[in-house]
Amino acid sequence: MDQHQPNFMQKTKRLTLLNIITCVLYFLAAKLGLLLAIPPGFASAMWPAAGIALAIVLAWGRGILPGVMLGSALANLTVVESITPANIVFASLLGIGAMLQAAFGYKLLSKQIRTGEWLVSLNYIRLFLLKAGPISCLISATIGSLSLVGFSYINIADMPFTWFTWWVGDALGALFIGPIALVIFNRHKLKLHKKLFQVITPSIMVFALVVIVFAFNRAEQSQIPEQELIKESNQVATALANEIARYQAYARAYSGLFSSQSDVTPTEFEQFSQQIILEEDAILAVAWIPKTSRANKQTFLDNVRQHQASFNIHTIDYSVLPHIYPITYIYPTSSTTQNMLGLDMGSEQLRSHALIRAEKLQASTITAPIIFHHAQYSEPTFIIFTPIIKNTQVSGHSVLLIPSSKLISNVLEKYIQQQASLNYKVDLTTQSGVVLYQQLADKNVDLVQLEKIHLLDQVWHLRIGASSSEFIAKKDWGSWMILTVGVILTILLQTFILWLTSSYTFVERQVKLKTRELNREKIKAEQATIQKTYFLANMSHELRTPLNAILGLSDMLKKTKLSDEQADFLRKMQQASKSLLSLISDILDVSKIETGNIELEKSPFSIRKLTAKVKDLFESQAELKNLTFKVDYNGNGNDWLLGDEHRLQQILFNLCSNALKFTETGGVTVRISNRRDNKNSELNSILFEVIDTGIGIDEHRVNTIFNSFTQADSSITRKYGGSGLGLAISKTLVELMQGQLRCRSQLGIGTQFWFEITMKSALQQNNVSQVDVPEEKQLKQLLNGAMVLIAEDNEINQQIIAFHMESLGAELTLVENGLQAVQAVQDCTFDLILMDIQMPELDGIQASKQILQHENGIDVPIVALSANVSVEDKQACFDAGILAHIPKPFELNVLHTTLLHVLSTKI
Repeated sequence: MDQHQPNFMQKTKRLTLLNIITCVLYFLAAKLGLLLAIPPGFASAMWPAAGIALAIVLAWGRGILPGVMLGSALANLTVVESITPANIVFASLLGIGAMLQAAFGYKLLSKQIRTGEWLVSLNYIRLFLLKAGPISCLISATIGSLSLVGFSYINIADMPFTWFTWWVGDALGALFIGPIALVIFNRHKLKLHKKLFQVITPSIMVFALVVIVFAFNRAEQSQIPEQELIKESNQVATALANEIARYQAYARAYSGLFSSQSDVTPTEFEQFSQQIILEEDAILAVAWIPKTSRANKQTFLDNVRQHQASFNIHTIDYSVLPHIYPITYIYPTSSTTQNMLGLDMGSEQLRSHALIRAEKLQASTITAPIIFHHAQYSEPTFIIFTPIIKNTQVSGHSVLLIPSSKLISNVLEKYIQQQASLNYKVDLTTQSGVVLYQQLADKNVDLVQLEKIHLLDQVWHLRIGASSSEFIAKKDWGSWMILTVGVILTILLQTFILWLTSSYTFVERQVKLKTRELNREKIKAEQATIQKTYFLANMSHELRTPLNAILGLSDMLKKTKLSDEQADFLRKMQQASKSLLSLISDILDVSKIETGNIELEKSPFSIRKLTAKVKDLFESQAELKNLTFKVDYNGNGNDWLLGDEHRLQQILFNLCSNALKFTETGGVTVRISNRRDNKNSELNSILFEVIDTGIGIDEHRVNTIFNSFTQADSSITRKYGGSGLGLAISKTLVELMQGQLRCRSQLGIGTQFWFEITMKSALQQNNVSQVDVPEEKQLKQLLNGAMVLIAEDNEINQQIIAFHMESLGAELTLVENGLQAVQAVQDCTFDLILMDIQMPELDGIQASKQILQHENGIDVPIVALSANVSVEDKQACFDAGILAHIPKPFELNVLHTTLLHVLSTKI
């Protein structure tokens, strides 16, 4: 039990830490989501916290669900007005909804995430997105909407809208943030750790662009309340000014009436007013006040009482004006307006000042607000005086009584109060601060617009205030659509990138596996090829060794006295041995071609001498079949070329041998044309043609004859024999020389092979002393009495080599291995060493190296005489200091030529 307790404590601490981290991450993501919220009543168009919760629970397990609940509850407590028990319960319910949603998402997706299948294909990705977004996010939206209704934050009628926007926000948050977070958490498992930046950066950049566009749109939307308030305040101010201007027009109409007539009766005044004044006009009364001197007061009364018997003049206060201004006519007729008849408008200071100004300016003037206490009208009222001018003299005034509340109400009703969802705070005051009108004086507003209204000779101040939240109450669908559509497009882009990257990673992983398998198979194949090559090399050595004995002994036997029948048997035995040697060489060449190890040597040779060799070899063979064999050489004066004479000779021998083999009548013609290159005089273009009058090849099989082990017809193999390797080897060798071997043939007529190669010119090899003297005779002069060491482990080969060297007059020392050869050099000084390469104790390469380091062997020419005939074997000999290489079985002329060249060079 004690052993498990530390482990349990460690797990508990880790789980606690993960819950704290989860709480912090969810809280920060929720605050980010609140920044993207669109009031009023809108849930965030994208709720990143939903994606964070889903990704964390899938990455860290269900043990962190309490952290999700706590983070959600804390985030929701930051948006309530106060921390109360009810708000704590409300926030806790929202936290439980977030926790249950994350748990449900874990239940739906945990298996896919564990196996890494969710990014394998488009079908898996679609299934993941369906479960992570639309399905799992049903829970939080449902619990949240019910909680809002239960705590009376919204009406039940608004629940569908709230649920929808909540669900959309959570789904988009889960679909956008969730996959990004899961890729970050599982980057190593998904093999995306090296590509993480390129996977998530495009989505984040596009989302940042969407947020920027959203922010600009929200900023523009936030300016709408102020702009609308400015617009509506301007409308109200303009409407007030226009209303006063309209009333001035009324006054001027009355002035025109009284100016144009000498006597206007009360009936005429009333009829005129009925036509001018509208029912909806904010005019309490319209009146006519004549200007009468105090001296004519009684005369004035007598005239008026003819129409209005009870007419009397009364005053408000004492007047010092020389004239009286009694209200004589008034419209409309009512108990309130009848009480105003006879009132001297000059008997009150505000009215008298306005009257005097109007007469001085001969224009309309307006009084400061006057409080009327008549009947129900106990409110600020202002009066407009418009002088009536007759013969340049003011004879009276038309008077308009306008209650300020009625005037403002008419304008507000027409321009502002039609906004049913808005309640404006309105204040209209004079420049001196007198309040003309107030609406919702106690309302708290954060937007206020001040307008100055110039009315005649006065200035009024109009203040209209509103709450920005009432403007925002108009739902900002534009911003919501920008964010929602932008996030959906970002999710589509992100899905495509994740699928493309995961598919590429999956394919890359499969390619690596297949490549690894192929590499293993390649290594096996290479090992098999190396083993085959090694096997063929060994077999070549083992086969060449007895062949060397056969050919060597036959050469020795040829120099003895033989009967004609014995000579014929010996000739046939030599031909068979040479055919077998040719077959062994061909098989080894094919092996080199397959492994790509075949190489060309570059050394000077005479094309004319090569032509002579071809003629000497095949002319006698043609005669035996009663065929003609012609060799035509057309030179350009430069017969010495730089190239691989041996391989070129091999190609010509193969082609001529085939031509003779398949020709029964007629003959074979070899044409060699050596032309100097026009652009570069050092280059020579040599065309080789071999033409026969043989059986020919079917045109459908011409292209297959260059394949290894292939002949034109299986019956040909039965009749003429052959391995089918010669043409394949020749074709490869020609291509190595930068040429192309071609064939043209007709059945029963004959076949033509040709190829053209380019070779550099070489300096002509002159050896005047040897021009007319046979090689064997020259060697006898050089080797007569010379000390020659022969290192050879095969007794028969020793006998053959000793036979030929003794015939040249050499004194021989025979050893069986490299170690004995080294000891022999230490004991004696030799003029020439013939060294076998593959020997026991110490091979020829190592023995040669040690000999050349000894004082007795420093200048001794060493010639390899070996059945190891590959380019690598020859190069190893040269690297060890060996001067020449003679392949076994060797031909006597090759032995003589090589030894003569080596000894002549040393001399």
